[in-house]
Amino acid sequence: FLHSKYRLVHYVGAVLVVFGVCVRLIPKFSTFSASLPWILMMVAAQVPAAASNIYKEIGLKGAALDVWYANAWIGVYQFLFGLATVWTVSLDAFMDPHPGVPFSQLLNYTAAANECFFGKVVYDAQLRQYQEYCSDVPALIFAVYIVFNIIYNHLMLYVFKKGSSVLFVIASALRLPLVDLLCMSSFLAGRAQDDFTIYDGFALFILVFGMIVY
Repeated sequence: FLHSKYRLVHYVGAVLVVFGVCVRLIPKFSTFSASLPWILMMVAAQVPAAASNIYKEIGLKGAALDVWYANAWIGVYQFLFGLATVWTVSLDAFMDPHPGVPFSQLLNYTAAANECFFGKVVYDAQLRQYQEYCSDVPALIFAVYIVFNIIYNHLMLYVFKKGSSVLFVIASALRLPLVDLLCMSSFLAGRAQDDFTIYDGFALFILVFGMIVY
């Protein structure tokens, strides 16, 4: 669609990135069979994601779209598609480890979720009741997240505009071991804190090398 042409080094760099990701996932292979359906779903999801990246590059370069304008419309469409998938909250698999929310309680669930967002109540999935006060105020955490999210999305579109969608995907692969590196900090990761393993270190080296090669 973009009429792009690649050299051998580009293919080598891309293969190294895939190899680096696989190295990072070696500890997860013990549960591979149980996770296989979700892995296949994640792989399938990359097809529309790739199409989205290509479409953004075409728009940002071909139509000379402003990055802020493009991001605003992306947000609108994400909101509409989000509404179209709201039915998934009734499926246990999508709400694991909690049971799905019956459609009859969807409006109450939404109202309680918004109250909890500002630190008022929580939903007990096992009892299917609304009780207790939230220990934290998710709105504050969300405000911090949204700042990082806006910066990330605008930088992403800027890379599409000045570089390419492929360059963005290759560079994004570096996030996998870097996130693990940041997860070593209890201040940043909280309860998600984890040790940086030899797999993470080796994957980081391969991914950086693959990025340089590309």
